[in-house]
Amino acid sequence: EAEEPAEPEETEAEEPAEPEETEAEEPAEPEETEAEEPAEPEEPEEAEGEEPEEPEETGETEPAQPAPESAAGRKASRTRQILDAMSLEAGKGNIIICGEEGAGPRKLARELMDLFQKREPAFDGKIAKTEGDLLRSDNLDKAMDRLERGVLLIEHAAGMTDEGEETLVRVLTEGDRKAVVFLIDTRAGIDDLLDRYPDLREIFPIRLSVAPTGMDKVLKAAADYAASIDCSIDPDAVDALKDRIRMLREEEGSVTMDGIRAVIDEAAYYANRKGLSGVFRFLAGKKTSENEDGITVLHEKDFLHV
Repeated sequence: EAEEPAEPEETEAEEPAEPEETEAEEPAEPEETEAEEPAEPEEPEEAEGEEPEEPEETGETEPAQPAPESAAGRKASRTRQILDAMSLEAGKGNIIICGEEGAGPRKLARELMDLFQKREPAFDGKIAKTEGDLLRSDNLDKAMDRLERGVLLIEHAAGMTDEGEETLVRVLTEGDRKAVVFLIDTRAGIDDLLDRYPDLREIFPIRLSVAPTGMDKVLKAAADYAASIDCSIDPDAVDALKDRIRMLREEEGSVTMDGIRAVIDEAAYYANRKGLSGVFRFLAGKKTSENEDGITVLHEKDFLHV
């Protein structure tokens, strides 16, 4: 007999194992680390007892200062300033000229009037001349009426009386007069006049000086100005200075104190320049630019830069 096939044994199906529950680990928090402060730069150690080294002197000269204007350039610049300050408004722009007799103060006044006329169309060129001790109330009023837009030259101005000064101040400050007035006298005379009547300073703001005539007087004026700026003129330089004065006279027609000052200032500039050549002159025992009293000596070569 055929055997019936055996029935399969029932087996209990194993339930799939449930996964074990594991406690989820929380992600670890990053450890806090203390931020390191940036290290301060270390100061260089100072060697004990050693002072910082000073830079070595290399003998280099200081930056060169610009050379002063030439005498001609200085005169042109000064003339422009004067003309800019001159005015037909009677209380302004009047001029004082100091100069010895024969030195040319009247000539300088006329030169300025000619230049002023070219710049000021309202100026008609009328000129009247008087002297300080002749100023009176009656004659000055009449003269100023006739000199509208003209010029009054007052020579020997220091001879002005109280009446003359009061009248001059009045006619120049009251009303609407249009004129230019020149006061002309020696330096001492003008100083005395302004000491007596200081209110004239405001009405006459421009003061010019004309150098004395004669080479000896001009040289004396140059030496006096040199002394005022702590300089002296070497005796061997006098001929070179004379040549510069003659050049001024030829180029400009006259020698003014401005021209003399320009020549001396220029020579002082070159005498005071510092450089290696000055050191070598000293080492060689030759003349230097400064004497033992600290006075700058102007030598012949200092007047040759034309």
